[in-house]
Amino acid sequence: MLKLVAVAAVGAVVLGTMGLSGRVDARPGSTEGEPTQAQVEAALDARQKELLGILLEAQRTGERTASVHR
Repeated sequence: MLKLVAVAAVGAVVLGTMGLSGRVDARPGSTEGEPTQAQVEAALDARQKELLGILLEAQRTGERTASVHR
């Protein structure tokens, strides 16, 4: 159970950091070669779904391991 909480906490921190860092604009006003807002949002959503999948798989693996030891 402690591992599950630790994995969830790390995942939340990673997702939060990605969300903030993905929205930083180094040069306001310069739009040449930069992705559109929709592209940025889509990339962030895809990465968040990927990380959530990893966390859920870790949770399932932890539950299976815990049930074997009982």
